Amino acid sequence: MEYNYEHERIEGWFSEGVMTRDAVLQAMGNTVLTPNHIFTEQELSVLENKFKSTAHGDVEIEPITEEMFLGAFSKGNAKPPPSFAGAGYIIYRSIYHISAFPFAPTGPMDFEAFVRGLAWLLPSRAEDLSSTSNYSRARSAADQRRLLFQSLATSLDGKNTPFDAQTAREAACRRARDFSGMRAGGILGEFAATNFDDDGDEMFHDVLDILYSYHPLVDTPPHAPFHRDAFRPLAKRLHKDRDVKLHHLSIPQQDMESLVEFLLEYRWAPADQSPAAAVAVDWKSSSTSITKSFAQGKDSGITWPEFDHAYTSITPYLFQPLLSLLSTHLLGHTDDRNSQASLAPFSSPSRLPEEEEGRILLTPPVLSQLAAIFVETISVEDMKLLKSFKLHGSTTTPNHHSVADVTSFRPSDFDDNTEGAMILFSGTNTSTSSPVLFACYTSKPWGDAIGIEERDEERWEHCSLLQLSPIQDVFRGIVGQPAWKISGDDDELQFGNPEKGVGLKITGGLRHAWLTHVPQESAQQEQQQEVVFKASDWRGRFSIHVKIESIEVWGN
Repeated sequence: MEYNYEHERIEGWFSEGVMTRDAVLQAMGNTVLTPNHIFTEQELSVLENKFKSTAHGDVEIEPITEEMFLGAFSKGNAKPPPSFAGAGYIIYRSIYHISAFPFAPTGPMDFEAFVRGLAWLLPSRAEDLSSTSNYSRARSAADQRRLLFQSLATSLDGKNTPFDAQTAREAACRRARDFSGMRAGGILGEFAATNFDDDGDEMFHDVLDILYSYHPLVDTPPHAPFHRDAFRPLAKRLHKDRDVKLHHLSIPQQDMESLVEFLLEYRWAPADQSPAAAVAVDWKSSSTSITKSFAQGKDSGITWPEFDHAYTSITPYLFQPLLSLLSTHLLGHTDDRNSQASLAPFSSPSRLPEEEEGRILLTPPVLSQLAAIFVETISVEDMKLLKSFKLHGSTTTPNHHSVADVTSFRPSDFDDNTEGAMILFSGTNTSTSSPVLFACYTSKPWGDAIGIEERDEERWEHCSLLQLSPIQDVFRGIVGQPAWKISGDDDELQFGNPEKGVGLKITGGLRHAWLTHVPQESAQQEQQQEVVFKASDWRGRFSIHVKIESIEVWGN
């Protein structure tokens, strides 16, 4: 009986025009433009003045075009790096696509719509844009990642991808309980609920979430507050004309690569003070490696499950620079409320005196690749080069080194505050002649060889094998397992188990490596202590032989 009353009231609101699509968006717009609710009064003033100064004519803010948006970043000395030329439109379009969330935009983006889109794109602000109670569901961290995906998805390659509705529902149920990194994550978890059922997928439930959050306040005792489910009929009515489903959407790889190139470069130097400060660096290969990990090696667009896997497992901090860009250039300061690690320009890493600039492995792009994984774990910009080996190189007689040359660390290399070591191996795939870069991160250079040690903080990474080129991947170690061992008269260094999970065997005076990748058949293999480094299921079984050319050991 209660729902009948609620349905009557909701239907009345719709008939009166207070719960139509436009009315809901206007209510949300009033929220984001109210000082000190989503944005501070100063932030709103900076944002308004930013677009007044770039608008044509008088002080009235016109609909915000791409030209106006890009112009907002061209004022002052702190301009984005050169790669922003390719990424700027993608970012503008991203904000436009979610400016009418949870609906599709239908016209030009006015200032109010722009502020709505900006608020949804900044995670800490988005947390305050929906209501959470025991009458509704809490929006999760996965919902925020999905919103970013939807804002970037401009193609429909997912329509040609096999789709299993049951698998998608189970995944949605898991993601609905992911509150990692959210300010009130512990409390929000009490109100977790799935957002994929017989009525619709996550995009339908977005409409339901927002209708509940922006319905008129009523005081009608003895009736209890309205329940989210009471808005389902209206949500179906407002969502029925949107025939695109979440699993249809995809991000074009070219767009992703352009955006990633900018994110990598901006992390290195977010405030380029002058054209002369720009460094001629090739960011393309690193952005290609990351894009391949999002696309999982295929040629078509990136779907939501692929995006979320790469985001959470391979590059958890890739999009930090985007949040820094928006809060710095549009709101006037670095947005500490987003809990982002420092994005100050990295200093030039230390290097051995005899190192040539073009031969160093830990280039700015590779540093940015590592930061997208380890920014909460190690001070990437403070890493120091401890050892460097050139092997096959240009010499006629390859240098011969022992395994101990790589694995022996001096106590003076580290202090009590050490954050670990990074061993990088660079070479050529003997089958494809393509360059390969892989690495091992060890948080405890002495202890991990005996048994991978657990970290004090959950967000800190422990010992892992990494592939950085031609595709980026992270193979995390299992706590308690020995990360590596030495055999063959100090001539063979073996990371992991070559028959289970991921293994890396280095022999021949450090000149040859075999990387093996065998996905786990079941979770029981881990329990039986067979797997040391976890494989990526989507990559299948493979092995490659690499002729090693350079090795570098970095400490932090």
